[in-house]
This record gives sequence, structure tokens and C-alpha cells, in this order.
Amino acid sequence: MRKRTIKRKILPFVISFVMVFSLFGFMPMTASAAAPAGPDPTSTWSFVGSGITPIGTSGSGIYNGGTWSWDDDKRILTLSNINLTTDNSVSRSLYLPINTTLRLKGDNTIKNTYVGVSIDSIYVIRGYNLTITGDGSLNVTTVTDGNCGWGIGISDQSDIVITDSAIVTSVAGNAINSSCGIAAGFSNSLTIGGNATVTATGGESSASTGIGAGTVIVNDAAYLTAIGGDSPPYGSFGISTSGGSEKVIINGGIVTLMGNDWASYNPFTVPNGYKYWVNTNKSAPGTPATISDGTYTIDNTHKYAKIANIDISKASVAKISDQIFDGKAKTPAVKVTIGTRTLEPDTDYTVSYENNTNVGKATVKITGNIYNGAINASFNIIPKDQSITKSNNAKLKAIKISKGKFTKKFSATRYSYTLKLKKSAAKVKRTPIKADSKAKLQIKSGKKWKSVKSKTVSVKKGKSKTVTFRVVAEDGKTIKTYKIKVKRAK
Repeated sequence: MRKRTIKRKILPFVISFVMVFSLFGFMPMTASAAAPAGPDPTSTWSFVGSGITPIGTSGSGIYNGGTWSWDDDKRILTLSNINLTTDNSVSRSLYLPINTTLRLKGDNTIKNTYVGVSIDSIYVIRGYNLTITGDGSLNVTTVTDGNCGWGIGISDQSDIVITDSAIVTSVAGNAINSSCGIAAGFSNSLTIGGNATVTATGGESSASTGIGAGTVIVNDAAYLTAIGGDSPPYGSFGISTSGGSEKVIINGGIVTLMGNDWASYNPFTVPNGYKYWVNTNKSAPGTPATISDGTYTIDNTHKYAKIANIDISKASVAKISDQIFDGKAKTPAVKVTIGTRTLEPDTDYTVSYENNTNVGKATVKITGNIYNGAINASFNIIPKDQSITKSNNAKLKAIKISKGKFTKKFSATRYSYTLKLKKSAAKVKRTPIKADSKAKLQIKSGKKWKSVKSKTVSVKKGKSKTVTFRVVAEDGKTIKTYKIKVKRAK
């Protein structure tokens, strides 16, 4: 009991000291490792192996198999399949001295391998904010054995927002004093919303947190996982909020917290009606330990906590293909997504079926497990003969013409026609109408057949021209060919 009390008293001072001094670059330096100044914030845009700093000039380019672009007016940095690894020459791989929106496309990686006093793979200076958007992914890794290491580091008076369908994974390296997957300033917030998926992991150090911030807010259908690493003697936490109690605010989404000591350094309340799972070990219970409709406080008795509040009505169900009747119940698999995230059957939801044996429309009921509520989808059960029979109708039901007159009336069984034009009619448009909409209409061009809907033909006075059409039935085998000879008067 005394050990936990001492940790409670000492840890706020340790976290405060480490975050303030390391984020502002004031941590003591060893004689063998002097911290570099980082890229020049007044320089123009650069994207090189020693770190990147966007400021001053818009531009774009190719880097290491991926592409980047910087919009200096809107302060948007777009990364598409970028792989950036910085070496021991710079303590910050991506240095942002301004408000920046980081737009993700494809799969991106930023890795910092600097060994020194304090490092970040992505760093935003005091008073400026970082927004991460897009539908791509970003894998951030920091490797260090120095005093402090963060995957994404933000100074005080700076906020982080991660939204849209961005997927962000931030892993901090092992460090002497402090390791944090995502570190925001003391009085500032990390907000995750939309369909974003965020995973933040601290490394081994004296104090390790998945996320350190003044306030952490989760909205909409976002996923957040925060994991503290192995951290004697000052503690391992999924989330550490310097703002005090009730600073983890969950308005929606799914939040999973794990720490060797506590899931959350400061207690917070699970709102009424939310689902939650808790454990005194740093692992998920085999079955939900507790699911309640009341309120519950996550405190220092929990090393694992999972809180969920997403209604499955936000999800979309992919079209289910027709099933062939054979007298047996049909239970086709379903694909359920929210944004770009594919939900897991049995874990996220369960499926039940109704009217799924006989010919007709069957109903699929998708009920949330972690998710709240239920939604329905449907599929058709069709007769066996219907599933294998395709039409062999390769006939026309009419031929529309813009000018002229056929010498013989149209008939579905007549395949050759003559169309007479007056000498004043230099052109005529002919539109064959298929009897079966699933058939294909083609015109002969040289030795090839091309798909068309209509054909306009020019004919000189006193001359004639023949155009050949054909209709290919749905079965792909039955073909009927039609010829129209156009004759223009002298």
C-alpha cells in the first residue's frame, strides 16, 4: 500500500519534469551525445534523409518510392506511400514549426533512429497544432536509448486531432526517463474522431505511457488503443492525463487501455449506457468481465479497460450474392464495414438468418457484440434453373431511322434491309433496338466488331453504303446478323 502511495506522489512530478524539459530540449546532455538543432525552420521545403521541415514554399515530389506535396497556403502536407527513416544526425524526423494538416494516402512510415538526449519521429513546436486526416495509414517508430523518446511529440499549448479514416500507429522506443507513443502538452488535448484508428505504445523506461496529454477525447466511430510499456520504477499507463480526473472523455468509439500499473493514471467515469470490460491484469478477459448499463469508474485497480459506444447502424453491409435453392438453409457470410474498417464477425457482431431455406428473399440480422444495436440485410434464394439459364434472344425488336424509308417493313425474322434516302439527305442515323436488354449490339468495323448504340452514315448522291450490325445474346453463343443498305437518290 505504501509503495502505491509513494508512486502516486512522485509520478506527477516525474512526468511533468520529463515532458517539459524534454519537449523544450532542456534535458541534460551526456558528453557523448549532443542534441542537434534539427532542420532550419526558416528554410524552404526539404525532404531528405536527415529530416523534413515544410515551410515557406509549396511543392511536390517523389521520395523513396512514394510521393509528397506541400500546400503552403493551406498548410497541408500530403504523404502517399512515403518511407522516411532518419539516422543519428537529427533528433526529429518530421519537424513542424507551424500549424499543419498531415493528409495520408496509401501506407506511410516515419522512423527515427537517433540515439541521444530526446527524440521524436514527428514534432510540433509550442503553440502550434497538428491535424492528421485522410484514408491512408502512418506507422511511426522511434528507436532510442537516450533520456526520452516519443513517437509523436507536441509541446505545451498545442493540440492533436486525428480524424477521417486515418490509421495511425505510434511506437516509442526504450528510453532512460520517459517513453510515450503520443505526447501532447499538459494543458492541451488529443482528439480522435471520424473512423480513425489510433494505436499508441510506450517503450521501456522509468515512466511509460501510450498517450500523455492534458485531455483525451474520443468521438464518433473512432478506435483508440493505448498501451504502456515496462517501466520500473515510476509506472506504466495506457493513458496519463495531466489535467486530472475525468479528463478521458469518450463520446463514442471504442477505447482500449493497458498498463503494467494502471490502464489510466487518473480515474474517469464510463458514461451511462456504455459497454465496458475491465481486468486487474494487463490483458483482455477471455469473456467480457463486466458489461453494464450503469456508470462505472476506471481507476487504479484496473490494468486493462475497454469502453465501447458505437451503434452498428453506422455500418454498411456489402451486397450478398444470390443463393441457389437446394432445400437447405442458406447462411452466406456477410461483410460489414464502418468507413474503411472491416468489422470482425463473432467479435464485433453476431449474425442470424430468417426465411433462408425456400425460394424468395431471406433476411440477415446483424447484432452488435462490442457495438450497440442491430441492422438487417437481405439476399435472394433463386430456383436452380434460373441460376443457370441465360437468354438466347439475339433479335432486334425495331430499327429507328432519322430519315428515309425502308423498302420492306421491319420484322424480327428479317435480317436484310434497304433504306432509301432523298438526294437532299446526306446523312442518316440508325438506332437498332434489341429485343433483350441483356444482349449486346455490335457493328462491324473492318474485321472487328465494336459495341455501339447507334450509327450515323454519310452517303454521296447516287451512291449506296451497307452497314452490318449483329446482336449477341446473353448466352454469348447465339448471334444474329443484320445488314442495312443505304441508297441515296441522284
